Amino acid sequence: MAKKKHLMRMMLKKECGMKDRGELRLKLGASKLYNAD
Repeated sequence: MAKKKHLMRMMLKKECGMKDRGELRLKLGASKLYNAD
């Protein structure tokens, strides 16, 4: 059980990290577009 919980937490952490990275990339892309204008 503990192992399963740990795996779930790792998966969630990975998903959160990917989401954060995606949002950061979107923000960076948006700022680049604004700066280009």
